Amino acid sequence: RLDQANTAERAAQAQWEAAKRGASAAAAQVAQALAKLAETHSGPRQVALKREQAASGIASVEEARAALDQARLDLSYTRLIAPVDGRVTRKSFYLGQLIQPGPAIMAIVYGSPWVVANFKETQLRRMRPGQSVDLTVDAYPGRIYKGHVDSLQAGTGARFSLLPPENASGNYVKVVQRVPVKIVFDEKPEDLLRLAPGMSVEPKVYLTDKPR
Repeated sequence: RLDQANTAERAAQAQWEAAKRGASAAAAQVAQALAKLAETHSGPRQVALKREQAASGIASVEEARAALDQARLDLSYTRLIAPVDGRVTRKSFYLGQLIQPGPAIMAIVYGSPWVVANFKETQLRRMRPGQSVDLTVDAYPGRIYKGHVDSLQAGTGARFSLLPPENASGNYVKVVQRVPVKIVFDEKPEDLLRLAPGMSVEPKVYLTDKPR
């Protein structure tokens, strides 16, 4: 009987241990279930928080992109691009100077110079574009430059001047007018580097065909 009692006691002890383990497992399952339930309730809040963070990140990217575009625009303002090829002359600024919009800061001599010759209107009867021209420059005597007539202005120089003359009625004096004729050089560009605006040139136009 004593052995049976001991055996029963051990069996009861084992059952108690098993029951305790089962209770612990059940408590753990309950805690896990409660955690999942809490997570389920907090899910929408987490989604909303993530959306706010994403929106904030996108706004930061757009702000950085706008700052980059503005920086590129400001950088482009520091570079002046000439509208034509040529040489800079009459420069009126120095390195590091802050330049304001409006005032002229330099002049550019066009890389391909030409001559404007004011011929008398009585000399234009046989003059046509394309005719050969020999040009002598006072600054370089003995040198003959080759060119050709490019165009004849459709009007006298006086008519297109800043203050064109207007003869009063009954006070007309006939004066031979001069018409600007544009002459283009046929020389290589490097041979024209010594020429500058304002130099005196004497043209000789060949009214008949002449090899250039």
